[in-house]
Amino acid sequence: MKKGQPIRSAFKALGDETRLRLFLLLKEHAFCVGALSQRLSITQSAVSQHLRVLKEAGLVAPKRMGSFIHYRIENASMRKLSDDVKNLLAPGSGSKAGGKFKQGEKQCARKSKSARSRKS
Repeated sequence: MKKGQPIRSAFKALGDETRLRLFLLLKEHAFCVGALSQRLSITQSAVSQHLRVLKEAGLVAPKRMGSFIHYRIENASMRKLSDDVKNLLAPGSGSKAGGKFKQGEKQCARKSKSARSRKS
């Protein structure tokens, strides 16, 4: 998985519908480009381009099997991504983004009326 922002790169890679469909197929079984092309009814070159994006995000890995290259889910990266998502959703994890309130601070500040709107 890419260093830096692994969650962002994984979500960005899976944000495309075709790549998500590829990923879901590979979750069940390892496939070569030709088999994925047939199952998704898209060209082999399109499959290869989508697999490149998934591979760069660390979500899939190639494995040579005879004269074919089969792609599969990269399990170690998926475990890391799963842990990162759990940590992201854990209570208190939003403190970096300012998720906690200071004592006496209101959740929603009511805007005061401007001088113009008070005249009406």
